[in-house]
Amino acid sequence: MYFWSDQVEVDKRISSAHTSPVKLLVVASGASGLGSRQSARRNVAEDCRRAYGAGRGPVLGVAVMTDTFNTGEKPVGEYTGIRFECAGN
Repeated sequence: MYFWSDQVEVDKRISSAHTSPVKLLVVASGASGLGSRQSARRNVAEDCRRAYGAGRGPVLGVAVMTDTFNTGEKPVGEYTGIRFECAGN
């Protein structure tokens, strides 16, 4: 799971507090990008190897979420241009 954090440094890997098999990876951090368009480019296969020690098989789904579960504030998010590209083996 990729996420933005206002408190945790970029590339930090964290186990989910809600379900231990889920690993979280910070892709942006701090307040500098708030209110402006941001982009992230990730090698999902490499991130899975780093998080789990091996490949996890095919991607079965993608979820995009905006939440403020921990702060109780009103969430706002806009998403565009999400795409996956296969790299040659």
